[in-house]
Amino acid sequence: MKRYKIAGLIVEMNLRYNRLKNQAEPYLYEGSAQTDISLNIEDGVMEKARKQYPNIDDDGLEYLLYGFLFYDKLLDFDGMMLHASAVGVGQNAYLFSANSGVGKSTHTNYWTQLINGAHIINDDKPALRIINEKIYVCGTPFSGKHDISTNKIYKLGGICFLERGEKNVIDGISPEEALPLILPQTASKHSKERVSKKLELIDKILTGTKLYKMKCTNHIDAASCAFEKMKVSVPVYLEEMLDVMEETLKAGGNVTFVTKGASMVPLLVSKRDSVVLTKGDSYKKGDVVLFRNEKGDFVLHRIVKLKDGKIYTMGDSLLTEDTPIKEQNIIAKATAFIINGKKINVTDFSYKMYRLVYMSAFGRALRLFKRKWQYR
Repeated sequence: MKRYKIAGLIVEMNLRYNRLKNQAEPYLYEGSAQTDISLNIEDGVMEKARKQYPNIDDDGLEYLLYGFLFYDKLLDFDGMMLHASAVGVGQNAYLFSANSGVGKSTHTNYWTQLINGAHIINDDKPALRIINEKIYVCGTPFSGKHDISTNKIYKLGGICFLERGEKNVIDGISPEEALPLILPQTASKHSKERVSKKLELIDKILTGTKLYKMKCTNHIDAASCAFEKMKVSVPVYLEEMLDVMEETLKAGGNVTFVTKGASMVPLLVSKRDSVVLTKGDSYKKGDVVLFRNEKGDFVLHRIVKLKDGKIYTMGDSLLTEDTPIKEQNIIAKATAFIINGKKINVTDFSYKMYRLVYMSAFGRALRLFKRKWQYR
């Protein structure tokens, strides 16, 4: 029997068929630590399974049976299985659970396209464990037919229950609201005596993490919506979104990224604040827009004048206008800003007052005075 390190535990298994052997290979353990869980499928059990599931080959049966055994034993180590796709961002894991066919794997795959460094931890049955009163998400070899998994452990950042919808809407929910949603996704062949232990564990998990329910489309902007609501701490910069930005905007979605540079101070602080952009039907004086300049560089500046079919822009902290552009140079316009963690829409009164002062002669004089003071 070979030993594997799964969910932080040393697991001994006597594998005979290729599917689970291959999926468990990244979890092989050759250290000297004591075995925590020992699993074995007797010949009689395998024969009974063949009769019960005649349409599943031996590879698939071994995979299923060891999965049942592992997740039953995991209860003794404050752990359980959740039918979900788990995506890791930094040190945190975010789980998306749904009935088959809703598209949880598609959704987490969009996260990997949208967010720099995001990757799938387990695409089917990640393990959750409570260790030292903290909840963790663990990769396991029980990772579905596509075998997408990572042999690492992450802190649980949140659990989201997905439903298909015509628009992307995500809201926080209570543990009471989440309970009927999570129960069908934890189904496993536990004995009656073990069910109460699992229910206690579910209660600890639901009361110990952020919970969400989301109606989502099958577009990449669904990942952007979830990313913003679930408050992932890793910043996303424009250059990391270029491959998917155009597709998202064409689909009517939003893109959100952290700004760099000082040209939009005091509105936006570099590497701290973010801008939310959408495709605009038209553009007017005062709009903050993302465009390509004559050099092909991306620029986020404000429209200060429209004249003779040309659009003139300038950064909020600058004193001179950019080289004029045409409307086809504009990629998107800002609909909101995330300033020091707080979202401010362009329709908010506070922003309208800022824009009014900025666009006035007083605002220009103030910037001129500030610039001269800096270079005294």
